[in-house]
Amino acid sequence: MKVVLTFLPQIVEKNKFELWTSPPLALYVLAACLEHKGHIVRVVDPCEYLKFDMKDHIIEKSIDYLDKNINDADMVCFSCNTFNWGFSKVVVEKLYKIYPDKFYVCGGLHPTLFDQYAIENSKFKYVLRGEGEISMPLLATALEKNLSLTSVPNLSYQNQGVYHRNPSEHTLTVEQMEDTPIPDFKYLTEDNPYYSIPVESSRGCAFSCAFCSIPHRHNWRGLSPDKIVERIEIAIETCSIKPIEKNRTQILFTDDCLTINTKRAEILMKKLYEKYGYDLAYFIEARISNIISDKLFQSIHPGLIHTMQIGVECGYDEGLKKVKKELTLNQLFQGLDIIYANGFAEKCFLSFIIGFPWEGEEEISKTLDTVERILRTYGIAISLNWLIFLPSDLWKDRDYYGIVVDESIYDDPMWFRDRSLFFRTHPRLSEEAVNRVEDRIAEIKGYSPRLKFVFRGRRSEIV
Repeated sequence: MKVVLTFLPQIVEKNKFELWTSPPLALYVLAACLEHKGHIVRVVDPCEYLKFDMKDHIIEKSIDYLDKNINDADMVCFSCNTFNWGFSKVVVEKLYKIYPDKFYVCGGLHPTLFDQYAIENSKFKYVLRGEGEISMPLLATALEKNLSLTSVPNLSYQNQGVYHRNPSEHTLTVEQMEDTPIPDFKYLTEDNPYYSIPVESSRGCAFSCAFCSIPHRHNWRGLSPDKIVERIEIAIETCSIKPIEKNRTQILFTDDCLTINTKRAEILMKKLYEKYGYDLAYFIEARISNIISDKLFQSIHPGLIHTMQIGVECGYDEGLKKVKKELTLNQLFQGLDIIYANGFAEKCFLSFIIGFPWEGEEEISKTLDTVERILRTYGIAISLNWLIFLPSDLWKDRDYYGIVVDESIYDDPMWFRDRSLFFRTHPRLSEEAVNRVEDRIAEIKGYSPRLKFVFRGRRSEIV
């Protein structure tokens, strides 16, 4: 079967796409799995749509471009998250009118959570939930040979107008992950704008934060350091990208948290240093709890790390408890002391969220107090954001907070910029309150350029 895989870039403003630093790993993993089973694959990477960035009618031009790439395909597959779902929905509806006999499939986080809605309200008639390394080749073979779909795990589909949902397969074991065909970036265009090579060293998370959309909670699985080094070696050979610094290539670990098993992380970084020295720079995500419980930084030189992201989210203990972060302020500052003392402050950036459903100005002020303290004491970069209401435990509890929305809000490709939706999903904030909060943030930004924030209130038009 001839299969096209694509991931549409997020539309962040009118006629403007989001720019990525690395290709989406899932496309190249699934391409390798399909090819391994004898299918013919074509990848349309999100960077291929960037030729239409900042031009009129980018949706129509993207559809025309994809049309030219699928005319001889049997199955067209879209990888979807909550930010590109609306765009993907619009595109597949247009393509269906041109090619009604093709098999349109979607997978990824958003359709995994909203599979029935996706099938009943779009031209996608097949949704692959969760991990697709096994199920996607099985689906392609079943459709090619007109076999029964009941044996394809993780598949939701529509047959004669009736919704069906096959049982979910257990998540892949470490052994299965290590035996999966290694992503081959030969499908990536050489003139791409990327400067990071994505590599997966683990999957899932040991925690379950209330605001988070990631799957595989309390289900962290880490590959062996030797397997990871092997994957990096092949990725470097096959993935043509720009250096992030002179003569240095960046490896972006896509893990939700690289440091869950600190001993594994230490061994991995040691092996990479022995093989590549400082020729490679690494982007990792870490947790404060790992930093304070183990001597993580004693065996990792700061020169190996280009960027280390740490999610904090709330700046007060009650909020940290509500988001299930399993972290206290005392632990946070204990961890920041360690980061600063070991020379990682310049490599690190922290993420904070304001505007959780229970938060008014008083609670937000507590987070801003913590943000100010960190900036003044450590000089660590901070990314501060208004809560974007994504599928999560907060979504499941939306009735409790008086938030009246359903899945259809995400059908608009620009849903996250909807001003009315912003206030509907922040029930304790008025427009005046948002302006006062952002006035204070503007003051902080005035003395600390290391604070990043996107204004949503009155200042969004003047900053």
